[in-house]
Amino acid sequence: MKKVRFLLVFCSMAVLAFLAPGVASAQDVDLPLTWSGEGQAVVMMEGDVELVDLEITIKVDTDGWVTGKAATEDAEFMIKRFYYETEMDGARKVVIAFLDDNPQNPSLFILAGRILHGKLFYAEIFHKNYDKEGEVEKGLYLGDNTAQELYPDYYPQSLKKAMSACQPLGGMAVVGNYVK
Repeated sequence: MKKVRFLLVFCSMAVLAFLAPGVASAQDVDLPLTWSGEGQAVVMMEGDVELVDLEITIKVDTDGWVTGKAATEDAEFMIKRFYYETEMDGARKVVIAFLDDNPQNPSLFILAGRILHGKLFYAEIFHKNYDKEGEVEKGLYLGDNTAQELYPDYYPQSLKKAMSACQPLGGMAVVGNYVK
């Protein structure tokens, strides 16, 4: 179940990444928008490689407020922070933070990757134990679900710090589409 939760968190991040393209660029999709997809994550959990199916839904309202979830057979995770770059040559960088607030083992997951042509999102998955009063968690402003734009030559210092504090966990791929 712990492994499934981790995978779900990563999948949710991927879904958010798919929604981001509509937020930041002039595409055929206008705000508000919803993106939904299915895919798999491959993660290293307790020394074993796990493959988990997932479903992701990302919603962005007219003000850029992002909500969404990732779901597996055993768990569901909500998006806590969302970053994106403007699409260039059919690809967009996306970084999504998810929180597993399970009281026995709260965890922070960060999904960092690219969305290709609004349909395929692939990403590396990172993990750290969640500390509500931790410097990294406070610096990310978890719960501020407003989409934040990234620039090729500038990422917020808090995001850089969070990425360096997390350990690689695996990777994922999700295929989806925009839903009217």
